[in-house]
Amino acid sequence: MDKLDVLGGKATLVDFSGTSPEGGAPVRIVGAVVRRDGWSWFYKLLGNPQTIEAQREAFVKFVQTAQYLRGA
Repeated sequence: MDKLDVLGGKATLVDFSGTSPEGGAPVRIVGAVVRRDGWSWFYKLLGNPQTIEAQREAFVKFVQTAQYLRGA
């Protein structure tokens, strides 16, 4: 687990690799949890390890720039 700078604070970032229970193919998940005003926001990127590696930076940038409306 790592901490990730996001707008207005920090998020928890995880990165796991394993095998799919359906068929045993390699799989990787990158996830982030952002807490704001008593709410938790969960983001995940799941799939083929090579695809996830290619898209990881874009995923992290998306999480870092997400904005949350109060009272919405």
